[in-house]
Amino acid sequence: MQILTDIKKTSIFLIVILLSIGLLSGKIHLFCGMLAGCVLSILNFHGLSVIAQKIVQFKDKRPAITFVIVNYIMKLVLITVILVIAIKISLLAFVGVLTGLMTVNAAILQQAFRLKTVVD
Repeated sequence: MQILTDIKKTSIFLIVILLSIGLLSGKIHLFCGMLAGCVLSILNFHGLSVIAQKIVQFKDKRPAITFVIVNYIMKLVLITVILVIAIKISLLAFVGVLTGLMTVNAAILQQAFRLKTVVD
């Protein structure tokens, strides 16, 4: 559980930095795209955590697999819709959404490197 807490703290730190850069750039489309991407990234990470906790409670594998697939497809559809809307608004909004979507991934990668150096 310590790793999850560290990932959340690192994600918040990265989000604050990204949104500050977006805000200071003066490009409202970039800032809004980053904000939307960060929110999606956090919701995606939280959703994965909730799904992992729920599928453990299933007695049978088939409903668990169906549950995971349906949730995964819903998340992909939501992210796709947001990306299509962003690219229709502007290229900066699209880049902002993609950048925001990578915040939790960057935090997870940072934690992996940190743990690797602790083990070595």
